[in-house]
Amino acid sequence: MTINPVAATDGTVQPTADLPAVHPAEVTAHPHNPRRHLGDLTELTASVAEHGVVQPLTVVSIDAYLTANPDAADQGLGVGNWVVVCGHRRLEAADRAGLDTVPIIVRDDLAPAQAALAVMLIENMQRADLSPIEEAEGMAALRDTGLSEREIAAVTGVSPGQVNKRLKLLKLPDTARAALESRELTVAAALKLLELPKGEVAAAWDAWRTAPANDRDKADPIGPWVEARKTRIATDKAVATLRQTVEAAGIEVVDNPATVLGWEYHRHRLPDETTLDQIASPADTLATIYNRTSGPVAAYFSRTIPLPADVEDDETDEGASDGSTDGPSVWEQHRQAQVSGHAAAAERDAACARLVAGELPADLVLDILSDAVCGEAPVGGHDSLDDAARWCGAPTDDEGEPLDALEDWLVAQGDTGGQARHRVAVALVLADLEGEIRYVRPGDWTSRDVRHVRRLVAHGGYELAEWERLGMPDDPRPL
Repeated sequence: MTINPVAATDGTVQPTADLPAVHPAEVTAHPHNPRRHLGDLTELTASVAEHGVVQPLTVVSIDAYLTANPDAADQGLGVGNWVVVCGHRRLEAADRAGLDTVPIIVRDDLAPAQAALAVMLIENMQRADLSPIEEAEGMAALRDTGLSEREIAAVTGVSPGQVNKRLKLLKLPDTARAALESRELTVAAALKLLELPKGEVAAAWDAWRTAPANDRDKADPIGPWVEARKTRIATDKAVATLRQTVEAAGIEVVDNPATVLGWEYHRHRLPDETTLDQIASPADTLATIYNRTSGPVAAYFSRTIPLPADVEDDETDEGASDGSTDGPSVWEQHRQAQVSGHAAAAERDAACARLVAGELPADLVLDILSDAVCGEAPVGGHDSLDDAARWCGAPTDDEGEPLDALEDWLVAQGDTGGQARHRVAVALVLADLEGEIRYVRPGDWTSRDVRHVRRLVAHGGYELAEWERLGMPDDPRPL
């Protein structure tokens, strides 16, 4: 269909002397007018009362309208003989002003819904009267008549890209739509919100608008917020995918291995480089998913602590895997390193407990806390609270495991002030540091890790093993 709406929308004031004039009650509003609210009519009503309706209304006859829209008989058209296409505000102002007649231009060619929608949309867009949502709903109505986005663009005189963006706005939840209409939300910000998955948009908008103002970026208020949520969604999806893969292999995935293996779960840990296809006995293995900067990784744990007796005689006694007999096998070397690492971790755990329970001079407390505040972000594992609470003397069950509600217990201890508060703060930092180095070879320790171990030596009675001393990098800052 070719639509020529110019005569109805160019705003030209036409002489009304030769035009038909009808009573306002004979003209009814168009059911598909994209403008839902006529706005403040005070000034327009006063002008119409003084000067009359200068620009005629564009209307279609009721007969032409019903012929083009046979399903419209039940749309509440009233008893009028005409349906207004352009001039809804003028019609309402004339009725409020009590005019007896209004001039009209009859355009029965605009009776089809597609033609009328295009004209009404153009009229309001040219005058910047429509909200973005009203524009979007008008374009959606045109789309429902069978027009493509490109055809809507040609009819309304806007770019196809703008049509596409306006139609996207209709995917906003009701709260965000209302904010867009009230100008609390900009079109650009609304489109940014719609980059999130459909099920996340409403929650993201509600979270953003209730967040403290200082949590928002002044230059781009909603952009960073949306990007952060997109990153979290992608991370959660990657974690879920990895978890599904591990579980499909028959391995139980737990959030906290300590709940199954106890606080010494690190002694059950398989080597970092262990891959899923290397797991010989899935039923005897646990896994937990850690999220790293590079993406989620699975850490694997044996349900029983590996002991020398677990190794077949021909693997441990016959020397290296290449057949030579002048030294332990590669497997045995790795097992020995693992056992040594587990033993060192247990000794450091005891040293941490002694340090926390002992005297805590202010300079030592300050030194420990400065590594937490000024150093890299702590990356302790799930048992950080368990370790810290245990070192602070938290109540335990019959098996020596800390009871539930550890966080509340630690907070209560810290609230007592003085040394107790220092003890809790120090214990939490030490627990994070231990979680960071528990499975890391000394050669890969950071300067912060080295300072931690040296503090355990100086204040916790920890004795460095020779392999630790040889592998430890230099600490650039003296203790």
